[in-house]
Amino acid sequence: MKVNYQGNRDAKVVLLQIIGEHELPLLEEELSHIKAITQSTDFLFITVQVDSWNDDLSPWVAEPIFGDAAFAGNAEKLLTRIKNEVIVPLLSEHQDIKIFAGGYSLAGLFVLWAAYQTNLFEGIAAVSPSVWFPKFVDFVHNNKILTNRVYLSLGDKEAKTRNQILAQVANDIYDVYRSLRDHGLSCIFAWNKGNHFKEPALRMAKGFAWLMSYEKIHSYEFFLKIFEHDEVFLVDETLFYFDDEPKNQQEHYLGCLREYDKPYWVGYCDIPDGQEFLTAKEMLEAKIFEGKSIKDRWEHVVIVNIGGFCWEDWLDMYMNKLGGISDLK
Repeated sequence: MKVNYQGNRDAKVVLLQIIGEHELPLLEEELSHIKAITQSTDFLFITVQVDSWNDDLSPWVAEPIFGDAAFAGNAEKLLTRIKNEVIVPLLSEHQDIKIFAGGYSLAGLFVLWAAYQTNLFEGIAAVSPSVWFPKFVDFVHNNKILTNRVYLSLGDKEAKTRNQILAQVANDIYDVYRSLRDHGLSCIFAWNKGNHFKEPALRMAKGFAWLMSYEKIHSYEFFLKIFEHDEVFLVDETLFYFDDEPKNQQEHYLGCLREYDKPYWVGYCDIPDGQEFLTAKEMLEAKIFEGKSIKDRWEHVVIVNIGGFCWEDWLDMYMNKLGGISDLK
């Protein structure tokens, strides 16, 4: 196991990536993407390079999936070393840090599995993870994850293979995603273009960027900002509900149509006669939901669709612009 540190050793955000030797040439490109997307350099980037890809990253013993390379199931040993040699010394210096763990392919499987073993990780970026690994989906169904948020992604051509086990990866990852969401975890699943080997540096960067930006992009201030800049972000036909309403939550709609004098609107299907507003702030502060506004009830707002896209796809589409949203006037 080889450990490397880059960036600010005193940063509050730590990105911990599990890698193989074959990924070393991609790291500078990945770091460049992370900085560009988040508009931040205030983080510590730690890579843990494993000695044996199949053996160190597999959570339990498994037969070869292709070729003669079996899986020794040494993930527990690796996680113990990472905790003792990397995380514990780090926490002894800075107790208030947030550690986001990430990995690609089998390393993505490892960090996802690790989140069921320890609560040391604030979030997980499992990018094109090997969730096809034998019995892993069953493991997810029968265990409780200990992290706060998870980013999952997969290439839209990864399931197009003659290997029957690998061909199930799209079904498997969506099964994992549904399970995490059903347990109330903050989780996003994003599709990437191409097969397993296309743009791995960018894919990893998008995962880490989502974790780093989560609190901002789920804040009321962020939501207000994107509606104030509908010339940049597609926001019309936004669908949401309040999670403190009855089980059959009432769906609510809002949006912005610039061709009208009062472009911001709410309702028409869920509020009698609807409501129109001159500004986004006026719309979000209007006390039209049982005597309260969206701002008042923000902690209970669940975004389903925005701009006609599901929330996860919308975030993925605009991720490169979201880091610089604070620069918008």
